[in-house]
Amino acid sequence: MFMIRTKPVLDFKDKFADIEDALDAADFDAKNNPTRYTHEEVFDSIRNKLKNLLSNHHLR
Repeated sequence: MFMIRTKPVLDFKDKFADIEDALDAADFDAKNNPTRYTHEEVFDSIRNKLKNLLSNHHLR
């Protein structure tokens, strides 16, 4: 028999609250900043950061 590890529900609720706060802040910033980015600009930047993180992680 094996045990499945689960996090307490409270931990997840705290994370969701943090995410909701971050999304609210992003919405506020978007409304108050005229700068707009294309899909490619946003996701290319994210992809590059993830690639860098993954390549640095594999070097350790």
